[in-house]
Amino acid sequence: MLLFTVCVLAVIIDQWLGDPKKWKHPVIYIGNLIAMCEKIWNKGQFRKFKGLLTVCIVVLCTAFIVFLLVFVAMKINIIVWFIVEVTLISLALAQKSLKEAAMLVSDALVKEDLTEARKYLSWIVGRDTEHLEEPEIVRGVIETVS
Repeated sequence: MLLFTVCVLAVIIDQWLGDPKKWKHPVIYIGNLIAMCEKIWNKGQFRKFKGLLTVCIVVLCTAFIVFLLVFVAMKINIIVWFIVEVTLISLALAQKSLKEAAMLVSDALVKEDLTEARKYLSWIVGRDTEHLEEPEIVRGVIETVS
């Protein structure tokens, strides 16, 4: 019952508040790790193996950090654990913030302002958006929100 409560509260907080505006979303750090691995390994031979290695490193690092946060919180007390769990799940959902960012891109596209659309898209994707055209911008938003 406690885990159900954590999940329901996380959904409510995500829908009501969204992500804290002053925090860097954890996905940014994950993207930085991917970019670092890509810079080091995405060349030469065995690129598929190196890509698989990148996936393993990213998943294991992310899982380890989440596990460590939850474990330490649990050792402190149940209230700290509860707050950490709700926060992590809410951040993982990120539905409100994604919707808001996608709507900013959409509004810029409606105004035919590709510069603004690219800027807003860069907030939610890891790729370089500087030279994207409208179809690529739309695809980036759809992929990210999906």
